[in-house]
Amino acid sequence: MTTSAAGSVPMRRRSLHMTRTVRSGLAALVLLACTACHPTVMGNGVFAERTFDVAAFDRLDVGYGFTVNVVAGASARSLVISGDENIIAEYLTVQVAGSTLRIDHDEDFIRVHPVTVHLDATELVAVTAREGTRMVAGDIDAAAFSVRATEGSEVLLSGAPPAGAALTAALDSGSTLDARAFPVASAAVALTSHSSAQLTCSGPVTGSASDVSVISVLGGGTCEVALSSSLCVPVIQGP
Repeated sequence: MTTSAAGSVPMRRRSLHMTRTVRSGLAALVLLACTACHPTVMGNGVFAERTFDVAAFDRLDVGYGFTVNVVAGASARSLVISGDENIIAEYLTVQVAGSTLRIDHDEDFIRVHPVTVHLDATELVAVTAREGTRMVAGDIDAAAFSVRATEGSEVLLSGAPPAGAALTAALDSGSTLDARAFPVASAAVALTSHSSAQLTCSGPVTGSASDVSVISVLGGGTCEVALSSSLCVPVIQGP
C-alpha cells in the first residue's frame, strides 16, 4: 500500500518529537551525572564564627569571592572567619605554605551569609585576591608591598610606609586597586582587561596597561607606563 504525502506528515512529526525527547533525556542524564560528580553545597543559613590557629606568614592569598578585612602590624596573629555554619565548619581550606597564608574552598557552595575573613597579621608584604574577592588591608607599613588581583577582585590598601617605599601591582579581568591611602615613592604596575588602579606616588609609575585599563596617579608622580588602549592620568589636587 502506498502512503500518501498527507499521511506521512504526522509520522514525521511523531519521529521528530521522539528524537527531541530522547535528546532532552540524554541532556538531563548528563547534567545529573555532572552534578553528582561536582555537587554544590548549600549554606544552612545558621550564622557562625570560627577561629583558626595559623603559623607565621607575611603573605596572604584569598579566593572564591570572600570578604577580607586584614590589619597588619598586630602584636599577635589572629584569624576569625564567619558565614554559614556548615560552610565554615567543613568546606574552607586554611593553610600556610612557605610564608603564604592561603584561604580558599574545597567544594563549590551557595552561601546565605557572606564568608567574611577577619585577620590580624604581625607582618604583611604581599596580598593576592582571586575570584571576585573584596579585600581591605590596613596599617600596612612595609617598605616594599605587592598586590595581585584577578577575576574582578577589589583591593583597598592603606597604611604609613617608610620614605622611599615601593608598590608593585598586577591586576587583570576587571580587578581594581585603590591605594590612594598608601603613599609610595615608586610603583610598578601591570594591568589588563578593564582593570583600574588609583595610586598615590611621588615618583615614577612604570609598567604596562592594556585592554581599556586605567591608572590614576596622585601625589605628583609621573606616568611612565607603556599603554595599549588604556590611560595613565596624573591627578592634580587643589589647594
